[in-house]
Amino acid sequence: MIRDHRLETLKGDSETAPKVIVTQNAQESTSRILSSVGLALLDVGEAPPERVAERLAATGAFTPLGIDGNGVRLMVDGDLFVPSLDDPQLFSHKLEWLSEVVLLGHEILAERLERGVLRATVERRVQAIRLRRCRSITLVVDGNEVSPRGAIKWYGFEHAELPTLILSGDEPLSWLTLSRDLALTVERLLDTRFRFLEPLLLRLFQSQDGTSLNPPSDEDLAAALRCDVATLQEHRAALRTDLAHVLDLLTPVVAYFGDVELARRLVRDAERSREQFDIPSWLGSWFPSSELTPADLIAACEKASNRTALRKELELDYEWFNRVLLRLGESPLSNEDELRSMYEAYLRQMRPEILERLRRRHATDFREGRDLAVYVARKSLDFLEFDSRWILTRESLDNETVETHVARLLDEILGDDEAIDLSSSRGLLEKNRKSVREFASRAIPVVGAWCRRNGITVQDPWRSEDPQAVTLRLENSGLLDFDPVDDQRIPALCHRTGCWPDGMAQTIETGALGLDQATVEAEAKRRQRERERKIIEERSIDFAGKSLDPGDPSFAEAFQKLAEQNIAANEGWFERSRRPRLTKFDETDGGSHQPQSAAGSGNRRSRKKPPEEMRKAMGIASEWLVFQYLRRRFGEVVDETCWVSRNRARYFGGGEGDDSAGYDFCVKAPQAEWLYEVKSSLADTGEFELTPNEMRVAASLPARGRRRYRILYVPFVFSPDRWMVLELPNPMGEGSRHRFKQVGRGSVRFRFET
Repeated sequence: MIRDHRLETLKGDSETAPKVIVTQNAQESTSRILSSVGLALLDVGEAPPERVAERLAATGAFTPLGIDGNGVRLMVDGDLFVPSLDDPQLFSHKLEWLSEVVLLGHEILAERLERGVLRATVERRVQAIRLRRCRSITLVVDGNEVSPRGAIKWYGFEHAELPTLILSGDEPLSWLTLSRDLALTVERLLDTRFRFLEPLLLRLFQSQDGTSLNPPSDEDLAAALRCDVATLQEHRAALRTDLAHVLDLLTPVVAYFGDVELARRLVRDAERSREQFDIPSWLGSWFPSSELTPADLIAACEKASNRTALRKELELDYEWFNRVLLRLGESPLSNEDELRSMYEAYLRQMRPEILERLRRRHATDFREGRDLAVYVARKSLDFLEFDSRWILTRESLDNETVETHVARLLDEILGDDEAIDLSSSRGLLEKNRKSVREFASRAIPVVGAWCRRNGITVQDPWRSEDPQAVTLRLENSGLLDFDPVDDQRIPALCHRTGCWPDGMAQTIETGALGLDQATVEAEAKRRQRERERKIIEERSIDFAGKSLDPGDPSFAEAFQKLAEQNIAANEGWFERSRRPRLTKFDETDGGSHQPQSAAGSGNRRSRKKPPEEMRKAMGIASEWLVFQYLRRRFGEVVDETCWVSRNRARYFGGGEGDDSAGYDFCVKAPQAEWLYEVKSSLADTGEFELTPNEMRVAASLPARGRRRYRILYVPFVFSPDRWMVLELPNPMGEGSRHRFKQVGRGSVRFRFET
């Protein structure tokens, strides 16, 4: 069986019936995609896949799936993906420079196989790539959805005419995402033979601001292309005088000044004459404009790198140029992402005035006790939609255009603006929040005591100890936006949201509720005890059948006692400990799906970061186990002085330890000085984090020097029956860094697999 491009054994199970893709070629594109998202593939060679699938299904232990003539069905936001001319071109998203970078890379860096792709083909493919934004990407085979272990964040849909880069989520394109995440996918959309683009973009990224998409300078581009600036400029000049390039730029200009049929004649005449085609002569005979000479046009084409730059150079009308492109059956120029971003920015400037108008429109609804759901929805301003006509007609937006558009929508949707007596909104919401929080702090034990006495279940949000829960309930219902609130009004507002106890008078005065102060104080103390119990319960760990509280000062002592009993009874943990052989990470066809574990490696799904008390306990436990491991491995060379981190003070006297060293243990053996950083996990996630200081120390040590850096990884840190210590190479080392993949931000998270 093949999974994640590796052979493994897949065991049948009559209850779960694991899915198996039956194929005659595990190396073709469809199969590689399925393998890369963690599905098991059975390559049956020349055997009929239908008969093999029948036999597998007859066992009842597998669910065989076939790959039909349509291959994998790609679902985007739940619908079958179909490429579309309506999707904007990738290079229009602040990537006008990408076409030139690709062409220069092809000219200068491409090797034998890559050079077999014609320059004109490369340019056409760059211009053809579309960009589709979506919420989710899934794959379907034989009507069954096959979900990767982790969401697919991007996908490269290969297509002869409309190759499309599909991005899920709303993360903006930047140098970081383009070079680190998308480069290989874009490279494959251009041509599967290409190998030069990914390293080129990675080298360019090193000199760029990772959060932007600014074009590289000539100096940076030359350095990434490994040539001097003069050579770069020579190649650029050659590209811009290339016949195919000039024709591509000229065609819409001819249609702009003449008509579409004349532009098509230009293309036909050029194809007929090929390299002997005389552009100046053709323009002199056919070009209808008296304002621009053939020399002017050719000079503009040689100066411009693409149609966007050419339109600006010739000062052509943006809307008419786009309509000409549409009539030619080509994509219009588009700055849609930038236009939408500008619209949102202008809308945000107008937000205070719009919210005031909304308050005036819905004040009567508030005061007459009507539902405010429409008002709350409108506060997001989503009802003030972007005008999609701007995509064709405007290259940029200004404040006046947006104000006119928004004013029209407000009049259409809200009607005439009315003068109405309202409290000033300046500081009103914050004052009301404060009033509700103070009221809720006093009301929580009173509500609890009244409900307990009357046998009524305490409702949300009063079950929470946080008064902010009540504040959120009222604010999110729009009830704090219109008038000041006080202790007398707040219970009625709670009643409007359905969170005031049935039958309870709308007050927290104990006398009016038939309560005495002692009852309320007893309720407050009961809640405090329950809160403390929950805190201890939530942070406690189950270790060897015992519950231990990491916040208890005696935690380390209790843990050590139990741990010593377990390892004395079972030395299997040391036998399981090893130096695993790590797989080299490589990008796969689908783009974003991360490599997963081989068979038997356990659950590799990324986990939510444990709370701080739990993390401290994991450090105390894992470092104690590592100390036992190092003593068994090195013998008398290891003693308590080898333990460097502050956790040593939990078990030994002497120094308090140092957490700033960048490692937890230092073992000075005759052959080398070993620096060990300990990492642990509650399961076997195959992931750990390095702080900037740990990375700095790890990166500073040469691979073959006397001082050597290693990671000691402890999975199942609170499960002594599954304990082991895995010794991993330096994740920052020159020869081993490709065995790890960065999967996080901030303090850097790495993934490895065995």
